[in-house]
This record gives sequence, structure tokens and C-alpha cells, in this order.
Amino acid sequence: MGDIADMMLDGTLCEGCGEFLDGESFGVPRYCRGCSRDRGASQKPANADSVGPIAKNQLRWLKMAMARTDKPIGMYPGVYLDDAPGQIGKLIKRGLLELYYPHNSVHKVRAIITELGRAALQKHEPGNAA
Repeated sequence: MGDIADMMLDGTLCEGCGEFLDGESFGVPRYCRGCSRDRGASQKPANADSVGPIAKNQLRWLKMAMARTDKPIGMYPGVYLDDAPGQIGKLIKRGLLELYYPHNSVHKVRAIITELGRAALQKHEPGNAA
């Protein structure tokens, strides 16, 4: 593959327009603010029923993200993206988590739960019918 394509796939450049993105990429494709607005919510599942099954380890990260989004540990909400970039990246692609960028470069990027993630987590709780 070409260098530009590789940089888009690892998150150094915007996947949509190729603009250079600040911050750590964590090996997950990312979009700049302009392209993420243009994408809209049409590519994400519309409701929890369309999410499908969630693996146990992904459910664990989803629960942790919900707990730390509702009651943050420290100054910013969510879980650190670099604690499990693969699992969190998969949940971000499914629309269950989204990235939260702190106001300065000293603090790490975090993942916070979305409303779709909350609905999917509630659907996958042991007491609920899946």
C-alpha cells in the first residue's frame, strides 16, 4: 500500500480528506472535525436491536466506559483509549463509544459511551432477553 493510505488507516491522516490529525492515532482510522460532521449518524446503527451480539470482553469495556462517563475518575470522563485500543476501536466503529479529546495534549484521549451504547448494554444485561 502507499504511504498515504497507510497513514489514513493508522489514524495519522483523516480517512476522509487526508488532513493531518494532531494527537495519538492508536492505530484506529479517524476523521477530522469537518469530515466527521459530514459523515453524520447515517453510518451508525439506528437502534440497539441493529447492533447484534457483543463479545464478553467488549461488554466489560462498555460497562467500564459507562461507569467512568457517568462518574469520571479524575478530570475527564471515559476510559483511556490506549488501555485496550483494539477492543475500544471496535466499539467506536460500531457507534457504541465515541472519542473524547481533552482540552490539552497532556491528558490522554478517552472513549465515552454513546446513547446507542447505553441502549445496547441494557439489552445485553444478563436479566434482559437478548
